[in-house]
Amino acid sequence: MSLRTVSVDYRLAPEHPYPAAFEDAYLAASWIQEKYNSPIIVAGDSAGGNLAAAVCLKARESESIQIVQQLLFYPCLSLQMDTPSYKRHGEGYNLTSEEMRWFIDSYTPEVTMRKEPFASPLLAVSHSRLPPAVIITAEYDPLHDDGLLYAKQLKDAGVEVYYKSYSGMVHSFFQMNGEVEAARIALDETIKQIKRGEYHLYTQTL
Repeated sequence: MSLRTVSVDYRLAPEHPYPAAFEDAYLAASWIQEKYNSPIIVAGDSAGGNLAAAVCLKARESESIQIVQQLLFYPCLSLQMDTPSYKRHGEGYNLTSEEMRWFIDSYTPEVTMRKEPFASPLLAVSHSRLPPAVIITAEYDPLHDDGLLYAKQLKDAGVEVYYKSYSGMVHSFFQMNGEVEAARIALDETIKQIKRGEYHLYTQTL
């Protein structure tokens, strides 16, 4: 399998609040589709996972972009900060709930926008007809439950999902590849899923 990788830049908050980053991400996907005229895999970690999931929702509406997989690594999928993992792992584990509050306030100063599906993909009315997903989460991460709940929602909507939570890991552990063995394992497993295009659901109880 030959893959061409495109790294996308986008406008950042607080100078450019929502929906600027989402619009940039979707325009980039549209440009890639037009330029290369081939199926697309969208991927992102943390806030990038939010954008990747949102682009899939928008692409489903327009049907103009052929997205065949979405890879979401410890993604932020709801701006409500109301899942149990925010309380369990909100302090002392790399990313804190306080930091997330600042990020969310900067990204969506207009509070009412936080429930829009392109800001909080977890809150979309429907998750059917979305691309198969690989979702990786970290045990000690306030965003852990975002990924777990999204995996369940996709599965319930008939979408193929590969989900795994890595025990003992913290937010951004993928960036520790070469230093943390779990990061290498997670990367290798993700590559296998891309090549195989095979999915199953692996979940842990909240």
